[in-house]
Amino acid sequence: MDTPTPPTLPAARDLNEFDSPDERVAAKHILGKSPDQAGALFRDNAPYFTEDLMWMGAGGFQFYVEAALRAMERDAFGDGTALDSFAAVIEFRLGNGGAELVPLVPRLAGFCKSVLSRSGHRDASPGDTAAIESRYRALLARLAPPAARHGD
Repeated sequence: MDTPTPPTLPAARDLNEFDSPDERVAAKHILGKSPDQAGALFRDNAPYFTEDLMWMGAGGFQFYVEAALRAMERDAFGDGTALDSFAAVIEFRLGNGGAELVPLVPRLAGFCKSVLSRSGHRDASPGDTAAIESRYRALLARLAPPAARHGD
């Protein structure tokens, strides 16, 4: 039986495309980490490490966002701060081109739906829960194909 080939880790240039201070911090935190190691970072402090996804280069984002999603699905559905932080990352990336999101749209949309289906299980206040749900509904609408957004 063939052993699956492990994924190739992103290079420094995939995380730090423009040598910005934020990209350097993201690279310092996550460069060389396997998906499992990155997932552990996201589980340990999702709001802090999720911010790295906002600033890292597109190649690094595409590689590591799955680790963040898995960690959130496993541990953070009850963490309103983590969910809010992740929504901010996707909103930011959508507002700044978002080309790196195109291959991830089905996965991200599925995550949004999962968040919305678990609305009663958060540690957030009712007002915060409503705000989180509103953000994820808006993200889901933005991730929908153009025809679906316009009712065509």
